[in-house]
Amino acid sequence: MANYGATVAVIAAGVWFYTRDGGYHRNDLVSQLALPWSPTSAVRTSDLLGWLGWIYVIVLLPYYALLPGTVSKARSALAWVLGQFFATERPRFGRAEQQAFLALALKLFFVPLMLNWLLGLTSDVLGHWNGLASSAPGNSFLASFNTHLYLLVFKALLMVDVLVFTVGYVIEIPALRNEIRTVDPTLSGWVVCLACYPPFNQALGAFFPWQSSDFPKFDGPVVHVALNCAILAAMAVYASASVALGLRGSNLTNRGIVRSGAYAWVRHPAYASKNLAWWIGALPAVWAAFHQSIGHGIWALASVAAWTAIYVLRAHTEERHLLMLNNGYADYMEKVRWRFFPKVC
Repeated sequence: MANYGATVAVIAAGVWFYTRDGGYHRNDLVSQLALPWSPTSAVRTSDLLGWLGWIYVIVLLPYYALLPGTVSKARSALAWVLGQFFATERPRFGRAEQQAFLALALKLFFVPLMLNWLLGLTSDVLGHWNGLASSAPGNSFLASFNTHLYLLVFKALLMVDVLVFTVGYVIEIPALRNEIRTVDPTLSGWVVCLACYPPFNQALGAFFPWQSSDFPKFDGPVVHVALNCAILAAMAVYASASVALGLRGSNLTNRGIVRSGAYAWVRHPAYASKNLAWWIGALPAVWAAFHQSIGHGIWALASVAAWTAIYVLRAHTEERHLLMLNNGYADYMEKVRWRFFPKVC
């Protein structure tokens, strides 16, 4: 009951904050999915958070009853907080407490964000699917590619990635071998990770403006289709890397070493393929900047390079974290020597 009560209290506080009190989140986590049987109704991110909270309330009671020796992360964290006020001797803040707070912070930050993205991407995919299905039969391939086909595939690949990570954050069960063994305890690891997500990436974007486009436009139909298909190929590798992670997908965590799929070739296939897609998507903006002036062009290149550098730092901090435990990552590094591209780097 201590595990259950503490966990439900943390979940309730999180749902209340994201749906009732947090001004930024109430204004930013606003994705919605129209219901096909009721065009005037829609499912919103706040609805998903509320439903997920109730699912936890129901499922966690028998879950903790079946694991009597478990001490939940919420219980460890709340026990330490309450001990500061009511214990005769202040409890020690040890590694267990540190990891409990970090794991809770991780889930409280990423679960709402992933649910919001998943809902928005599902809406986009359905919209482009319906648009493609209702296109005029005589439309050329290029017209279909530019209106719905490309974005349908692009958004679907992103949705696969977000779905995998959403499930990874929401479900953590030892029987599924996806329990969080450790959360990165370093400030640098958290800084470079959170810099890639809102609202922090918005602040960083004020210094290094985003140059890449999800669907860049190139001169000439052949070049246009070829380069955008190259983006889709890179995003397919990106999505496949997430699928290889499976239930272990999440940031800043050590949940065991994955060696299958693209991880059999390089250690960070998702970062490599995502950044490759970004560089291709940035080509028109960088080209236009150089036409404006050499200085503008160099700054546009520097901005793209800055975002790539963040992912290089993420790779380094993640590897440092994974090497903190004797869990086979050092052996994996010996067998898979390349971080990003085989035979290159």
